[in-house]
Amino acid sequence: PAAQRCVFHLHTPKCAGTFVWRFLKGRFCADEARICGRDALRPPPACACVVNPITKDEAVLGAIRRGAYAFASSHSRAPFKSSTACALAVWFREPLARVRSHYGYFKYKKHRNLTSLADLYKRGTPPHWVSNQQWALLLPAKKVSGSRAPSDGELRAATREVTGLAFVGLVEDMETSLCVFAAAYLPAHARDLCDRATHAKRENVAVAARAAADDARERDLVRKYNRYDAALYDAAR
Repeated sequence: PAAQRCVFHLHTPKCAGTFVWRFLKGRFCADEARICGRDALRPPPACACVVNPITKDEAVLGAIRRGAYAFASSHSRAPFKSSTACALAVWFREPLARVRSHYGYFKYKKHRNLTSLADLYKRGTPPHWVSNQQWALLLPAKKVSGSRAPSDGELRAATREVTGLAFVGLVEDMETSLCVFAAAYLPAHARDLCDRATHAKRENVAVAARAAADDARERDLVRKYNRYDAALYDAAR
């Protein structure tokens, strides 16, 4: 970790990404004025921590390539694909829990007219978030959908990708994950962060009562259409 000046957190939806960003950004950037969102991106030193740095600004892109930001969180690997200057940190989540959480988010927070996960899978083209989204974001050139299982070659590629990550966290073991992360990348704050992690509210982590009901048919469908994500989760564990 000491050899890399920055940390890039790949924010997979419903894998506690918002919680991780909010929990850690203040430790990487004590000056709140230097924590910048997508609409206020500037190169360092004006910004030191950035979220969703999707931009065509060459000054910002150059700073990303050099690893000049202390901490960055993004839904896409695209801004960082041409650079290895940052340590890549990814949290993974058990696929059934992730899809159910995403369903609850769209139905109850975004008020989408959704009746059930089963109905979504019946569509000719189901929404991308119900099928292998973790795989698609980690391996963007290998997006997959449908119910087929990964081949042996794909499993080997995924295992190489996961073992090559600088940090792997598990949503289901958030306390330990945050403690290990802090010890590696924020040693000055490790004791405080480990203590806070034990008691912190898990924003966007727990499957609330409003998430999809525990229906056996839907459970089987989610597993059927997330075989790549299941393999990725196994590799992460």
